[in-house]
Amino acid sequence: MSNEQRWEFRYINGNGIHKVAYPRNEAEKERCIKIAKEKGFEIESCKKMYPFSMNKNQHNFELIANICANTLYDMMYGDIKFDGAEFDRLEHLKDRAEHFFCMGAGIVWLTYEDYREAKELSEMAIMHREEACIRAGRYDLVKYC
Repeated sequence: MSNEQRWEFRYINGNGIHKVAYPRNEAEKERCIKIAKEKGFEIESCKKMYPFSMNKNQHNFELIANICANTLYDMMYGDIKFDGAEFDRLEHLKDRAEHFFCMGAGIVWLTYEDYREAKELSEMAIMHREEACIRAGRYDLVKYC
């Protein structure tokens, strides 16, 4: 098992251009910080990153994006009552789900904020499937959600 670690190191170089580096171990991270300080670069952030399996979760993001898109469509065409705040919330949720869906397959590395959001969206999809099975009286299928 690999003990790989990654960080997202954001800084502004001498020309005022925003740059990002992804050190893969503690020594590399410290070296990036040292070089940036020596060159007088402004350090914006240095965030630890966490691995997230898209192979196991990508379909969850697609489900959430589809649910949001369907509800937004129903609101726009009067099938359900329009609520501006809910419309904005669903639109943002759909955009975030599509963002994660488009990251590709395999393992992706996410900052804690993105990791937490990805986990929440995945859990929302799982709960949606569980509730659908329960509503349909198919308690035997809940374990597959």
